[in-house]
Amino acid sequence: MKKIQIEVTSLCNLNCTYCLKKYQEIIPEHLSPKNFEKILEQYPVQEFVLYGFGEPLLHPQIEDLLDMTKAKGKVFLLTNGTLTSKIKTVAQKVDSLGFSVDSISKSKFRGLVFQEILNTIEKLAETVPVKLSTVLSTENVNDFLSLVTWAGERGIDVSASNLVPYDSFMAEATLYLELSEKTVDVCQKFLKTFQEAKELFQGITSLSPQAKKIYQEILDHLDGYHLNLEALVKGWAKIARAKKAKNLLEKARELGDKFNISVELPQVFADEKKRFCPFEEALFVRADGQIAPCAELAYKHPLFVNLRQKEVQEYTGFSKVFNLKKKNIVGNYPWCGDCQLVDGCWFLEEGMDCYGNQPSCSECLYSAGLARCIL
Repeated sequence: MKKIQIEVTSLCNLNCTYCLKKYQEIIPEHLSPKNFEKILEQYPVQEFVLYGFGEPLLHPQIEDLLDMTKAKGKVFLLTNGTLTSKIKTVAQKVDSLGFSVDSISKSKFRGLVFQEILNTIEKLAETVPVKLSTVLSTENVNDFLSLVTWAGERGIDVSASNLVPYDSFMAEATLYLELSEKTVDVCQKFLKTFQEAKELFQGITSLSPQAKKIYQEILDHLDGYHLNLEALVKGWAKIARAKKAKNLLEKARELGDKFNISVELPQVFADEKKRFCPFEEALFVRADGQIAPCAELAYKHPLFVNLRQKEVQEYTGFSKVFNLKKKNIVGNYPWCGDCQLVDGCWFLEEGMDCYGNQPSCSECLYSAGLARCIL
């Protein structure tokens, strides 16, 4: 185990439209110093990452927690930047600091004290390594290059993630497709228009000989990738959006090189053969003391150990097995994005996958690089 992500509090002073808290019942509370200390003592790791689904600076004892953590390893803290008076003190107690900033456009900056937050970020970047964390969607993607330029001029790194949707409305605002890029490229060589794709899908479902021939030709060129033709048809209009986003992200990468800053970027197409787990050597501790394998599994899957009732070591057995499987995530977990049976899959209702894994990583946007977390 190399890192631990600790949600020191589930309280937040913002109400972001894309936050998980709008869709899951998350009780607002602070992680107790006793449980915090228990984690530090029983898990000697290289780095502690302090953020979750709340604002860390709202914890009334955050400075004490940071003092405890600093003695054990490196400390990274992510904040929304609104509690500017508290940030300056906290910045002296961490090794690096992250700010959630989705745009530097004043009209889109959550209606808060826009310039004060940017001034604070700029000032702190002179004394401590700072990174901007951005969630990309159709609402702010056109502002992204301006944000990278602003950060680059001040020597500030940038980490961008795609929006992780929790409902159909949010899904419409995403920039990516869960289909493998190889599948999309091959299909577009044979199917030039949406109408051709739609007719092929209809022909396959009606067992048309001509459609079967074209379908087989496509399969022969996929090099072992799976084909979810129905998802391709449904997502046809988003292919152009994803490719446009890919070009924009490449320009952001070039800006990073120009300013000599790190610009971490998400993928806009999946690749079922190139998946990895960013939490491979990490775990997630919730504010209520529950431990989960990662932030993605923290609030909507079975949990494993509650620090209020058990010792951390009781999580270790499961953790070792789970982490071992995640080292070969491509071989041990299917990828639902390319599966033609995903719409009627009964495994997903039970939190399983067709390989028998529970919990499963088969739908994880982070494993496909479509979403990114700061670890």
